[in-house]
Amino acid sequence: MNIIYLRKSREDINKEDSLENHRTILTNLCKNKGWEYTIFEEIGTSDSLEQRTEINKVIKLINEGKVKRVICMALDRLSRNQFDSAFIQKLLMEHNVEVITPSKNYNLNDDSDILLSSFENIISAQEYRLIKRRMAIGKEVKAKQGKITSGVPPLGYKKDKNINKVLVDEEGKKKYRFLVEKFLTGEYSTHTLAIEFNKRFVGNRGKLSNNSRIYKILTNRFYLGYVKFKGKWYEGEHEPLITLEEFKQIENLLKGKSLIKKREGYIEVKKLSQICKCALCGHTLTIKKDKYGNVARCWYVYPDGTRCKFSSVKEDLILDNLNYALDTQIKILEQAYLNKDNDNRNIIINQLQEQIEDNKLLIDRLNIKKNNTISLAQEGIIDLATTKGELNKFNLEIKNLEENIELLKDKIENNNIDNKQRYESFKEVYDTLKNAVDAEAYNTILRKIIKKIEIHHLKKQDVNINIEFL
Repeated sequence: MNIIYLRKSREDINKEDSLENHRTILTNLCKNKGWEYTIFEEIGTSDSLEQRTEINKVIKLINEGKVKRVICMALDRLSRNQFDSAFIQKLLMEHNVEVITPSKNYNLNDDSDILLSSFENIISAQEYRLIKRRMAIGKEVKAKQGKITSGVPPLGYKKDKNINKVLVDEEGKKKYRFLVEKFLTGEYSTHTLAIEFNKRFVGNRGKLSNNSRIYKILTNRFYLGYVKFKGKWYEGEHEPLITLEEFKQIENLLKGKSLIKKREGYIEVKKLSQICKCALCGHTLTIKKDKYGNVARCWYVYPDGTRCKFSSVKEDLILDNLNYALDTQIKILEQAYLNKDNDNRNIIINQLQEQIEDNKLLIDRLNIKKNNTISLAQEGIIDLATTKGELNKFNLEIKNLEENIELLKDKIENNNIDNKQRYESFKEVYDTLKNAVDAEAYNTILRKIIKKIEIHHLKKQDVNINIEFL
């Protein structure tokens, strides 16, 4: 069996004739050779093998020994992912399947063709990274034009793909205005408002809303008529759902400048509630009062019935560490903004660079694991299905790390430009935090600058508290 495999990737979506041209070229090639063929084609699919139905059909036929040749425009049409490419290449070798392109015939049991295909896979992977970067630039241009760059607009809006614009969704608008109007009464916190919201409305995909989601909705400047890209806001082309005066009133309430009336059945919220994470199991710590005062505890029970070994930590100890971290961070940001001390000014960049190096080290380790997995498969120690599963898992981890590296690089590039804005924004929250009227207001304000507080503590060991800022 001869298979023509056609794939129109995302970057080719707007090129109407690309798939048709490729189909004509490859079918003519087969006709000139006198080959019969079956066509498999897919459009705009993910680069991951797991989400590409047609290539998986081809793989199934190859495994069944039914394929003699795979005809495609180039090797990277099969996959631009180095590890998936290695998997497909090994499969083609095992079943003695030729790969035919308009420019070359590949016999993957020939050493020179193997070397050439490996080199082309590396070049293709690099091209893919460049395409992703160009797409990011395109998104920035769209943001400056006032267009949304993410896939799904927030509650209260819908995207009309026919005219490529964001329009008001009347049903969603009612939900959003309910949140705004109720919160502006001053009688609700984000926590109690989430409860009221869930009594009346069903969230996206049937999920209930929580205080974190309500907070994000109330502080989202998209509703003022702006779009966001890489931390910067641009004037949007969509209709606002809130006035600037209302938005500022909400900000004041969230900063604790207005007392929130305690409602019937109100349970007192403690500082750091729903903020601290257990470093052992990853679950949220509960702040409870005992004979020693408020303490952070982990109540998670593993599927086998064993309880997490986290040993409780006094709230005062966490707050002391947090206050020290806040004081240190404001000084670092101030020095970076004022350029008074080169060492301090570069601390943030050095921290980001260290995170990049840590990610690269993890990628290197995963690559070693992948190579070991491939070796085990080649020696017949593990089967093909297990190999594919392991490679896909490693591939996903590496992809996430690579994306994180790109984000960290962007942060480094924008560091000097954003120093003043970062300092002033942090200082505003920092000063407001000191004057928070109660624990609930304190927690709400703290979430604006804290990414996570992770605590590691085993019985009779030192407490390790890691605080990360947004």
